[in-house]
Amino acid sequence: MGMFSDHALANVEGHLIEVEAHLSILGSNEYSLIIDNKRVDTVKGELGRMTLRGVIEESQQPVLVTIRPNPVGWLVGLLGVKYALNVGGQEYPFQKL
Repeated sequence: MGMFSDHALANVEGHLIEVEAHLSILGSNEYSLIIDNKRVDTVKGELGRMTLRGVIEESQQPVLVTIRPNPVGWLVGLLGVKYALNVGGQEYPFQKL
């Protein structure tokens, strides 16, 4: 979709949680939440804080990913996006690929 891509993952209690981003200089950015290889939420936007939501099916724990793109929209692909992962009320780190 876009000129740049971003991928982050975390292993939480044996569950793989991923965020895929397709970042574009000229258009909207798209972010997807993937839990255990199943796409569960997608949002599109350019600026501002966004949230992806899902649930780990086995334990019914809520999964929230807060996305904070670079405030200068066209630099988002160059300067990166920050993700915050919260599962069942506890924060976990993402590993960027």
